[in-house]
Amino acid sequence: DGMGRAALEPQIAEEIEQCINFFIVPNHGRPIDLTCSLPQATANIISQLMFNQRFEFGDEKFNKLISVINESVKLVQKLGLTANIPFNSTFSNHGKNSVMAS
Repeated sequence: DGMGRAALEPQIAEEIEQCINFFIVPNHGRPIDLTCSLPQATANIISQLMFNQRFEFGDEKFNKLISVINESVKLVQKLGLTANIPFNSTFSNHGKNSVMAS
Protein backbone atom coordinates (compact mmCIF):
# COMPACT_ATOMS: atom_id res chain seq x y z
CA ASP A 1 0.00 0.00 0.00
CA GLY A 2 3.03 2.29 0.10
CA MET A 3 2.31 5.60 1.79
CA GLY A 4 -1.40 5.01 2.33
CA ARG A 5 -2.41 5.45 -1.29
CA ALA A 6 -5.64 3.53 -0.78
CA ALA A 7 -6.64 5.98 1.94
CA LEU A 8 -5.95 8.93 -0.39
CA GLU A 9 -7.97 7.65 -3.33
CA PRO A 10 -11.39 8.84 -2.08
CA GLN A 11 -10.04 12.36 -1.42
CA ILE A 12 -8.40 12.53 -4.84
CA ALA A 13 -11.52 11.19 -6.57
CA GLU A 14 -13.67 13.77 -4.75
CA GLU A 15 -11.31 16.57 -5.80
CA ILE A 16 -11.36 15.43 -9.42
CA GLU A 17 -15.16 15.41 -9.36
CA GLN A 18 -15.24 18.92 -7.86
CA CYS A 19 -12.73 20.13 -10.47
CA ILE A 20 -14.75 18.66 -13.34
CA ASN A 21 -18.00 20.14 -12.01
CA PHE A 22 -16.49 23.61 -11.52
CA PHE A 23 -14.23 23.97 -14.56
CA ILE A 24 -15.25 21.49 -17.25
CA VAL A 25 -19.03 20.97 -17.10
CA PRO A 26 -19.90 24.70 -17.40
CA ASN A 27 -17.78 24.99 -20.56
CA HIS A 28 -20.00 22.53 -22.49
CA GLY A 29 -17.11 20.81 -24.24
CA ARG A 30 -15.22 23.98 -25.16
CA PRO A 31 -11.46 24.03 -24.52
CA ILE A 32 -10.39 25.23 -21.08
CA ASP A 33 -7.14 26.54 -19.60
CA LEU A 34 -5.92 23.95 -17.11
CA THR A 35 -3.09 26.15 -15.81
CA CYS A 36 -5.56 27.55 -13.29
CA SER A 37 -7.58 24.47 -12.35
CA LEU A 38 -4.85 21.85 -11.93
CA PRO A 39 -2.76 23.80 -9.38
CA GLN A 40 -5.94 24.53 -7.41
CA ALA A 41 -6.95 20.87 -7.40
CA THR A 42 -3.45 19.85 -6.33
CA ALA A 43 -3.40 22.46 -3.57
CA ASN A 44 -6.79 21.25 -2.37
CA ILE A 45 -5.58 17.66 -2.13
CA ILE A 46 -2.55 18.77 -0.13
CA SER A 47 -4.78 20.94 2.07
CA GLN A 48 -7.07 17.98 2.73
CA LEU A 49 -4.09 15.82 3.70
CA MET A 50 -2.47 18.39 5.95
CA PHE A 51 -5.42 20.31 7.43
CA ASN A 52 -8.42 18.07 6.66
CA GLN A 53 -9.99 21.00 4.84
CA ARG A 54 -10.62 21.82 1.20
CA PHE A 55 -11.38 25.17 -0.38
CA GLU A 56 -14.06 25.94 -2.94
CA PHE A 57 -12.60 26.78 -6.35
CA GLY A 58 -14.33 30.18 -6.46
CA ASP A 59 -13.01 31.17 -3.02
CA GLU A 60 -11.14 34.49 -3.40
CA LYS A 61 -8.80 33.76 -0.46
CA PHE A 62 -7.90 30.38 -1.95
CA ASN A 63 -7.25 31.94 -5.37
CA LYS A 64 -5.06 34.61 -3.71
CA LEU A 65 -3.15 31.88 -1.82
CA ILE A 66 -2.46 30.01 -5.08
CA SER A 67 -1.35 33.27 -6.72
CA VAL A 68 1.03 34.13 -3.86
CA ILE A 69 2.53 30.62 -3.93
CA ASN A 70 3.01 30.81 -7.72
CA GLU A 71 4.67 34.24 -7.49
CA SER A 72 6.92 33.00 -4.67
CA VAL A 73 8.04 30.01 -6.73
CA LYS A 74 8.74 32.28 -9.72
CA LEU A 75 10.81 34.60 -7.52
CA VAL A 76 12.82 31.73 -6.05
CA GLN A 77 13.50 30.44 -9.56
CA LYS A 78 14.41 33.89 -10.84
CA LEU A 79 16.87 34.42 -7.99
CA GLY A 80 18.45 31.05 -8.71
CA LEU A 81 17.78 29.78 -5.22
CA THR A 82 16.49 26.42 -6.40
CA ALA A 83 20.08 25.21 -6.82
CA ASN A 84 20.39 25.27 -3.02
CA ILE A 85 17.44 22.97 -2.41
CA PRO A 86 18.91 19.53 -1.56
CA PHE A 87 16.42 17.43 -3.55
CA ASN A 88 16.44 19.78 -6.54
CA SER A 89 19.28 17.98 -8.33
CA THR A 90 17.21 14.81 -8.30
CA PHE A 91 14.53 16.43 -10.46
CA SER A 92 16.60 18.82 -12.55
CA ASN A 93 18.38 18.08 -15.80
CA HIS A 94 21.78 19.07 -14.40
CA GLY A 95 23.02 16.06 -12.49
CA LYS A 96 24.15 12.63 -13.63
CA ASN A 97 21.81 11.10 -11.05
CA SER A 98 18.86 13.09 -12.30
CA VAL A 99 15.54 11.23 -12.35
CA MET A 100 14.32 13.46 -15.18
CA ALA A 101 17.48 13.21 -17.33
CA SER A 102 17.37 10.78 -20.21
